[in-house]
Amino acid sequence: MDAQLARYSLNRDLERLSHERQRLLQQVEECNLRIGATTDYLRRELGQSKAASAEVAGISASHMTELMARATETGTRIEDPLQRIAWLDSHAVADFLDVHGGLNRIIASFAPAAVFHGSRQHPDRFLDGGHLRLPHLMIQARDGDWVAVNDVNVGYGGTGPSNTKRLLDGLGLDDQTVWDIAYSRHSDVSFNDLRLAVPPPPDQPDSATGLAAPTRVGDLWVVPIDDADLL
Repeated sequence: MDAQLARYSLNRDLERLSHERQRLLQQVEECNLRIGATTDYLRRELGQSKAASAEVAGISASHMTELMARATETGTRIEDPLQRIAWLDSHAVADFLDVHGGLNRIIASFAPAAVFHGSRQHPDRFLDGGHLRLPHLMIQARDGDWVAVNDVNVGYGGTGPSNTKRLLDGLGLDDQTVWDIAYSRHSDVSFNDLRLAVPPPPDQPDSATGLAAPTRVGDLWVVPIDDADLL
């Protein structure tokens, strides 16, 4: 092979190696962002320190700080392993139901613990920064998926129930059903399309179940019971 042909062949090799290098660097950057996002999740949601995650990943704590910052800047997030309940604003609920097959059930209560117990979902799904965040209103779609709704409440004359009424009007429910859900202290309503399959129960007290919200004790979730309730 003469010098000119050798030069041409080696330059083509350089081009191929350069493309391969860029591909690998991109993979490294994606990996770095996922490391940062995973560490942020572990710290924020599960209480694991940045230093502990850095040790597991085999990098320095200062480098981990940089990776976490880059993950935050780029909006990189990991899939939530707890599969937590999504919180939606009222205007997003109709789109959620369209995607998930339509409306199946609504639980609403002045007592968030009653909504939690009625949904029969695991407490881990309600964790927010290591603490339980319980809603006043949850909606289940036809495919079984649940969402919680922001800035709503029920059972009194005020902004929260007015927001609930506006939400339910937008979903096409009849006036009586809207009123029963928005202004009763507790309701648990199943639907067939937009028709009631089970009518809402009569007005109930603040805690329809009589059960408090669960509390974490070690690795367990425990529902506290007042001694007076046992008398």
